[in-house]
Amino acid sequence: MKVFVTGATGFIGSNLVKKLIAEDYEVSALVRLVQRRKLPSKVKLIKGDLIIPSSLKNISADIIFHLAAGLPYHHLSDVEYKSINVKGVENLLKNCNTKKIKRFILVSTVGIYDLTSRKIINESSKIKLTSAYETTKYNAERKVKTFCKEKGIPFSIIRPTICYGPGDTRPGFLNLFRLIKKKIFIPIGNGRNFFHTIYIDNLVDALILAATKKEAIDEDFIIGDEPCPTMDQILNKITFVQKSFLIPVYIPKEIAVFIGEVFNILGKLGLPAPLNSQRVKFMTEDKQFSIDKAKKVLGYNPKINLTVGIDRTYKWYKNNGYL
Repeated sequence: MKVFVTGATGFIGSNLVKKLIAEDYEVSALVRLVQRRKLPSKVKLIKGDLIIPSSLKNISADIIFHLAAGLPYHHLSDVEYKSINVKGVENLLKNCNTKKIKRFILVSTVGIYDLTSRKIINESSKIKLTSAYETTKYNAERKVKTFCKEKGIPFSIIRPTICYGPGDTRPGFLNLFRLIKKKIFIPIGNGRNFFHTIYIDNLVDALILAATKKEAIDEDFIIGDEPCPTMDQILNKITFVQKSFLIPVYIPKEIAVFIGEVFNILGKLGLPAPLNSQRVKFMTEDKQFSIDKAKKVLGYNPKINLTVGIDRTYKWYKNNGYL
């Protein structure tokens, strides 16, 4: 079966491609530069750019995984997020061989939901868009739903929680590991907030289930690990595997928010800003989601728990010179 992947050189995409190759799929990947970074030799590289329609030539595959996106840590302008996340998926859809596609899988984000309710979020929960990234990812979902329904293309939308694992060199978990190793990480808030993670292998399993299960057609799914950990649990496990320690003092959230606002101003002036209001929010707000629908409809069962996931991630960072 032929599979086409965008975002194949990214953290999630590269792991997805390796699993697809291992399961004997015929994989093509859209790349802006024809270089085999992180990709197996069996992958066919197709040079193109989502924001340049003329570079997308009649893409043909049984399954399309669309993972490419402008992400929050890229710090793009609103116009750039719209160009990549909304116009990009529109260009991709319009240049696909629609008669060939058996499934179109869009990777979106749980960031579209209203997290202020302090309730466990599910697929029917209230939407609240607070950034250009979230807005454009939500609009991309709408584009996919409208186009695929008009053309009769089966689709599924996957909204992962916070992904991590070996090979993840993005800011976030890597910075946590580094700061804790150096014994300079000071926790924010009380640490009891839920911080829903997903280990990379679990997410890849869910993506393939969504592409192959007929029950997944025209459905959206939140995908995360189970059980959902608290920030304290994550920090303690990172501390344990590194044989480090946490400073036994938490910065109250209210003070951290004030400090973050000050650093926002410093950052705009081009000065060092190790903290900002967005990071404070990210570290302290509750992020707890239900994966009941994925378990029931997809048969999704996250196999790697937090203890194993943190241990594997630490060993990869250490063996590859990141710590």
